[in-house]
Amino acid sequence: MAPRTAKERLPPISRLPCARVAAPRHWTPRSAAARTLELLREEGTRAAAAGVLAETFYRRLALLERPLSEPLDEFGSSLSFRELSAADIDELGDHGPPDEFERRFAGGHLCLTGALDGRVVTFLWAARHEAPVDYLGCSLRLEEQELYLYDTRTVPDLRGRDFATACWAYAVRRFKAAGQARLLAAVLPENRAGLRPPEKVGFRRIGTIGRVGAAGRWVCFRRA
Repeated sequence: MAPRTAKERLPPISRLPCARVAAPRHWTPRSAAARTLELLREEGTRAAAAGVLAETFYRRLALLERPLSEPLDEFGSSLSFRELSAADIDELGDHGPPDEFERRFAGGHLCLTGALDGRVVTFLWAARHEAPVDYLGCSLRLEEQELYLYDTRTVPDLRGRDFATACWAYAVRRFKAAGQARLLAAVLPENRAGLRPPEKVGFRRIGTIGRVGAAGRWVCFRRA
């Protein structure tokens, strides 16, 4: 069978119910200027421009793909990895609201964790069938052998030790062994720290997903 084109590889995108979309922050020219200066100091010109747009009428994410037919380089790690179940939710500690994690488990989402000396220090989530992209207020409809990875985190005191990369590598191995065909993820293009771990394990950019609009009216889009 001939390989699919980049456009064909983009999953269908649809709006989520409005209740799932975060209400936009009320902004004024003064607050927009203050936010611009903050982003300029912290992240540079490009991130500042993207941040101001995101606060107003335009948001977008880089859509990444990892075909599981491709090999994975070995990644050594001092962490022990496993998939959590809903019964293990206490192991996530204060990494987020328990009711949100319970909702994800109830929806069939998977949680992969890396632990150091028995403490969960990094984790990510994987969605099947339909992947909510809350930042955009939309969802991606996935094929049977596709998973969408999201909400990857590492505890602040242990960042910079490639634990996130090791967790992404574990996800690639775990889901390849389970017979999946492709992994997807979406990351802010300006977030170099967020892009590095998936890129190190073979993810590549295949397109952009986003939303544009104002005054509560907006549309989702995708492009190769």
